[in-house]
Amino acid sequence: MYDSQMEIGNSKMLARMRGEVLTPREACEVVRISYPTMMRRLKDGTIPGKKIGSVYRISRKALEAYLGIPESTDKPSK
Repeated sequence: MYDSQMEIGNSKMLARMRGEVLTPREACEVVRISYPTMMRRLKDGTIPGKKIGSVYRISRKALEAYLGIPESTDKPSK
């Protein structure tokens, strides 16, 4: 029973995280720029991202800050 509860908990956590951390291609859709431009911006630091191994990941909050979108003060419902 514990293992199944852990699996359900992990699934919920991953579902919440999906959308919070974007791939460069997903970020392209948000910002509406081409993939090569996104990669140049990530490499030169214009768009904040982290390189994990050989791939980049972009925080949705960091991307929204880059775009000048104010952070929401609403707390998510549980």
